[in-house]
Amino acid sequence: MELLVGLIFGPLGILIAVCSKGKYVNCPFCRRSVDPKALVCPYCQRDIVDRARFAIAPETK
Repeated sequence: MELLVGLIFGPLGILIAVCSKGKYVNCPFCRRSVDPKALVCPYCQRDIVDRARFAIAPETK
């Protein structure tokens, strides 16, 4: 039974993860996904204020 649940929800989880990546940018220091409006990375606590230097795309509407 567990195998069947894993076969059903495993690919679904991967699809959700791939589709939701577009709304975030990578931290230039730890490479984790963060909100494009963030000034400080919530994971490594480093400042992300120099966006042009690290080629972080500006927010698009």
